[in-house]
This record gives sequence, structure tokens and C-alpha cells, in this order.
Amino acid sequence: EIYLNNQTRPIPKKTVVAIAIIIVLGIAFYFINESGKSLKATKVLAKIGYKNINNISVAKITKFNNEETNIQGYRYTVKFHNIDTNENCRGFMWADFKKNIIHDIDCGI
Repeated sequence: EIYLNNQTRPIPKKTVVAIAIIIVLGIAFYFINESGKSLKATKVLAKIGYKNINNISVAKITKFNNEETNIQGYRYTVKFHNIDTNENCRGFMWADFKKNIIHDIDCGI
């Protein structure tokens, strides 16, 4: 009978530390990115009259090109609570680099 040696080599401490640092940086980057998206959307919402809001969540931000004006900008898919009217709102906003804002937001959902 042949006995196999089933020993495993331990992971070096430097590798464990490097993996831990990468995981912590990834988590930090995620939260910074999420708060940045919310901050940008909050600024755009304030420009269109939704100044007193909370619980904002930005589902996604995508780049778009307005074909009529050929100006690039961003499309925000948002959901938030309007404190002034005590309504939950959701919808879309398009903000281009010339400070033009188009919005389609429904409240009272």
C-alpha cells in the first residue's frame, strides 16, 4: 500500500495581509462610490425643487448623449422620500454638462 502525504502548505502571512487590505479597500471604495452617487443626485434634485429629501437611493447612473443638442450628460434612476409632502418619489433625471435638467419623477407611490 502506498500512503499519500496529505499535508497542506500554509498561506504566507504577507499574502493574508495583502488579501485583507484589498478587501478593505474594495469595501471602502464601494461606500465612497455609493455616497458620491447619492450626493450628485441630491444636488440635481435640489436644482429642480426637491430640497428637503431623505432616504435617497440611486439605482444607477448612465452616460447619455442628447441627440437633439449633441450634449453629453448623465441619466439618474432615483428613489427618495420628500419630507415636505411626506411622499415617496421615484423616477429619472437627465442632467447634461450645460446644466440642463429633464426629469420624470412620480411622487405618492
